[in-house]
Amino acid sequence: RHHHKRKHVVVIVDCRIGYAAYDVHLATKKTVSLFKELGIPGPEPSFFSGNTAEILSKGSVKAFDEWTKKFGDIVGFYNGGTPVLIVKNTELLRKIQVKDFGNFASRGVVSVASRHHRIARTSLTNAPSERWKEMRSLMTPAFKPSSMKCMLSLVESCVDTFMKVVAAKKTEAASMEVRELFQKLSMDIIARSA
Repeated sequence: RHHHKRKHVVVIVDCRIGYAAYDVHLATKKTVSLFKELGIPGPEPSFFSGNTAEILSKGSVKAFDEWTKKFGDIVGFYNGGTPVLIVKNTELLRKIQVKDFGNFASRGVVSVASRHHRIARTSLTNAPSERWKEMRSLMTPAFKPSSMKCMLSLVESCVDTFMKVVAAKKTEAASMEVRELFQKLSMDIIARSA
């Protein structure tokens, strides 16, 4: 009699696991068919990993470039099970980034690695909804045309210095590593503009 109870418990547990797996299957299937239902073109996703494998093998820049060439200015892909939209259409980008930016908060993190990096996780593009709105409202005045005009002479001065350094290094060697030079230029512009 005790032996029969144990079998029923095992059967009940197995059924619950089966139902849970089926629910996950349906939710994943619904998620990875979202763009198809909306008529948004994009690469065919893997059921389990979306388009992550292709992004990891090619690199995001190359994958995104290939997809926009193949599918157009608006492409839907899946970062794991998360639907992500690539928008290359400048008018739509202006609408998203400027006119209706409040509707596009909490846009998610494209890179899985960024979720775990302390600085990347808190950047403007990765900040959660309320923090994103707060950061955006604080930063927006700095990027108005009148503010940008005030910074133009500072940026030009930094670029002039940068070009002199590049010209001097160019005469020293046939080739040069420019990454560090651009990092210094960026830091110079940020420091002078702040």
